[in-house]
Amino acid sequence: MRKLRVQVCRCNQMAARADLLDLLRSDPHQPAVVEAAACLDRCTLCEKWPFALVNGQLCSAETCEGLVELIRQETAFPVPNAKGKS
Repeated sequence: MRKLRVQVCRCNQMAARADLLDLLRSDPHQPAVVEAAACLDRCTLCEKWPFALVNGQLCSAETCEGLVELIRQETAFPVPNAKGKS
């Protein structure tokens, strides 16, 4: 079983959801290594949406709960023009 590496920006709303991050860490079917990063250089996206890098791929959703579901499915949707500071 391949572990997921999930990186969240400390400034993103997802980082404040310890309950959801703990769910990812303790998932019996797909445990994740969750890391909080000072900055993932996706500031424009970070201000608007919950997002994470999942095994290096950008994954974003409208809600933190939605993001967890995407991560659990190992589905990452690229977000165009998300890189950069505003």
